[in-house]
Amino acid sequence: RNADNFPLDLAAIEAPTNG
Repeated sequence: RNADNFPLDLAAIEAPTNG
């Protein structure tokens, strides 16, 4: 994965379900 996408990746891990 790209470093630029790292922050978004973290959010996805913390909230796997987007509602």
